[in-house]
Amino acid sequence: MTIGIPGWGFSGWIVSLAALSKNKAVGAIMMINAVLFTAQAAMGVVLLKRVHSMYRQTEASFKKAQAEFATGVLSNQVVRQAATNATVSAAQGAFTAPR
Repeated sequence: MTIGIPGWGFSGWIVSLAALSKNKAVGAIMMINAVLFTAQAAMGVVLLKRVHSMYRQTEASFKKAQAEFATGVLSNQVVRQAATNATVSAAQGAFTAPR
């Protein structure tokens, strides 16, 4: 969306610069959108880098995350009951579905 490829329905840099030559007001509004999309993309990169550095500082690993998920989520009675209900509903639907 930041780039603004013509014909794709986005309001980015390329489309806003092209619109600026046709209509100044529309081009200015589209330019504001392009600036905001660029800022959003930049902040996304900054936040991703911060989260990654925080992840590395805690010496976390994928195995630790899996173990934490297994102990936290699978031991929760509400989650287990919801999984059981979903499984039962899917099985009943498979057996009672018209062929």
